Amino acid sequence: MSSPPPPWESHPPLEDEGFYGAGTDADPDADTGPVHVVTPTDEDVAHVEDVAVEQSYYPPPVDDTDFEETRPVQWPQAHRPPPPAQDTFAGRFTAPLTVDPRTMPVKSDGVRLGPIVAGVAGVLAIGLAAWLFWPSSDAGESSNTASTTPTTTEKPADTEAQAKLQRLLPPGYPSNSCKQADPPKDALAQVDCTQNADTDGPPSATYTLVRDKAALQAAFDGVTRATAVVNCPGNIQSPGPWRRNATPQQVSGTLVCGLQQSRPTLAWTDDIVLLLAVVRADDKGPTLDQLYAWWSSHS
Repeated sequence: MSSPPPPWESHPPLEDEGFYGAGTDADPDADTGPVHVVTPTDEDVAHVEDVAVEQSYYPPPVDDTDFEETRPVQWPQAHRPPPPAQDTFAGRFTAPLTVDPRTMPVKSDGVRLGPIVAGVAGVLAIGLAAWLFWPSSDAGESSNTASTTPTTTEKPADTEAQAKLQRLLPPGYPSNSCKQADPPKDALAQVDCTQNADTDGPPSATYTLVRDKAALQAAFDGVTRATAVVNCPGNIQSPGPWRRNATPQQVSGTLVCGLQQSRPTLAWTDDIVLLLAVVRADDKGPTLDQLYAWWSSHS
């Protein structure tokens, strides 16, 4: 990009004598007089203006008279929107509806068959079970007879077993000193007794009548496990078989001697009558020897 030359460049250069004088040795350090100012002439100014106009970078002013008068553009008839319809009562039924789509939950109007089928099946099952297991009148009478029969026969059996056990007790027990107790499993009757009145008799004892020999052996084993076993007085094997003096060749049962809670204890079985006996001393006695002597005379 170029610019018009300054006005002073168009002026011819001045002679040297115009500044320092012709033919003189000018001293650079010497004082100078006033600087000569060149005043541009009217021709110079007009020349600069012409050059500036020719090289101007701005477009010339626009003549407003060259434009045609503008008017609104006509809307094409094919794309012209229809004029708004007048709101009338009849027009509300002929005008197109505006729908605002919204997602609505689907409601099932169908009947759920699952619970109904399950309920019907349950009713049928209950009815079938009632029909199969409902006793008839004849069956009810027979069942009532059967249910009352064991009751009438079971009670005399318990009474009979209790009476048999009372007869098997060793001598020396006063009346009402032995009380009936609930028998354990596989037992027919059981009594708990207090002090035996005979010499060196046990202060407490338990006598049990069982059903069979297997139950008798199981009950005896339980007593042995709960006892600190020792040999019986006279170095008799414990547990070991014992015999009556009247029948020395026949084993009458098994005897064990020991301690339960540091108290002398004897236990024996009578295999013939299916009896288990456990006698115990207390803090006042008797000793194991005295208790064994009592047993020898009362077994």
